[in-house]
Amino acid sequence: MGRATLVLLAVVLASSGCVKRTYDWGRFEDRLYRAYRSPEEWPGFRKELVTIIQRSDRRSRKVPPGICAELGYFYYKEGNDAGAIRYFEREMREWPESAGLMTVLIQHVQQRPEPKEAPDVGAGPSAAPDTVATSSPDVVAEPEGPEDASPDVEPKEAGS
Repeated sequence: MGRATLVLLAVVLASSGCVKRTYDWGRFEDRLYRAYRSPEEWPGFRKELVTIIQRSDRRSRKVPPGICAELGYFYYKEGNDAGAIRYFEREMREWPESAGLMTVLIQHVQQRPEPKEAPDVGAGPSAAPDTVATSSPDVVAEPEGPEDASPDVEPKEAGS
């Protein structure tokens, strides 16, 4: 029994180093929880989404499901319709099973009226539909012109 236990232990220890994570979720779960508890945490959550996408791209790995949709939602809430559509389309390309929802969201973005109120800096996705959050130093600037609207162009970190 002692020898069998040692062999089993050796197999378990050897195989535990072989596990390869399918997706790199970064600190998504922690940031999401903190953002829902404290609205001032939304810029940090948004920055984490950008980091996850950039890191996945650098490593030539698939972005975890829902991450591009979450970032698209941030752009939508900020009034950046081109950015929202870009990431909703990317979610749909990477995760075809999301096509139904992403198509509806894209149509919604395309049909919404222009915002009527001034930006509410630092507001998260739970803010009023017409508010915009763009002035936080944690927020990554997004290109505005159609020449920069390629779905494969990732947002750059602020100050780089």
